[in-house]
Order: sequence, then structure tokens, then C-alpha cells
Amino acid sequence: MVAVPGGRSAILFDRESGAVLENRLLLSSTDLGDAKVDDLIFAPDGRSLIFLCNKQADGRYLRQVALRLDASEIAIVSRGRTAKPATQPKPVPAVAAAEFEAPKSSTEQVNLSAKEIAKRHLAAVVGVES
Repeated sequence: MVAVPGGRSAILFDRESGAVLENRLLLSSTDLGDAKVDDLIFAPDGRSLIFLCNKQADGRYLRQVALRLDASEIAIVSRGRTAKPATQPKPVPAVAAAEFEAPKSSTEQVNLSAKEIAKRHLAAVVGVES
């Protein structure tokens, strides 16, 4: 199950098929009212969503809403998170502090294009994957 903010509620999707999942929030009769949903996350137990709501009169607040789960989904969340990341992080070689170079200041003003700046500083770019 995947959940994304959807205006004044959430839109839930099946993770495998992408199909919209209808009627999965166990909302009270007041729903979320006229609050706009800024963001949401799954609760650590996987049985509810935590909404970051924004209401003009009340400001921002959190609201927990239970999910309507079927038996197979309850079994999954009961086991807890057991999935390992799809890929393991690659080891990064250590760099000694002596290998770092401080930028040299210059009093001369140089007008460079974005492309020229990129070429000049390409060696200083580090890619980070998480």
C-alpha cells in the first residue's frame, strides 16, 4: 500500500498494480473537516496514517487515522518491518584531511557562464546515494 496526500484526505494505491484503493481510511463522522493535508506518513505499526493537517483557524496539527486492512495486510504489519534494502550501500574510501584543498580566494573578478563554472568545479562534485 502506498499513500500520498490528496487535498483534504489521502489517496491510497496498491503498491504492485498502482490501482487506487477506495474506502481504506477509518474516518470519524467529522472526517478531516476543512483541513488541507500537507503531508502524511505511515504510523510505525503500519495500521494507520499520520496526517499533517493545516487548517486556517487552527494552524498545523497531526491527526492519526486508522486504516481498514484485510487479513493478509494485518498479517504483514504484525510481523513488523523485515524487508532489507534492495541494494546495500557501496563502501566509500576514506579521504585524509591533508588531501582536501581549500578554495583559493582571488581579488580579480571573473564573469563565468554556468557551464564554465561547472567545468571548473567538476572535480569537487561528490555523488551521494542513499
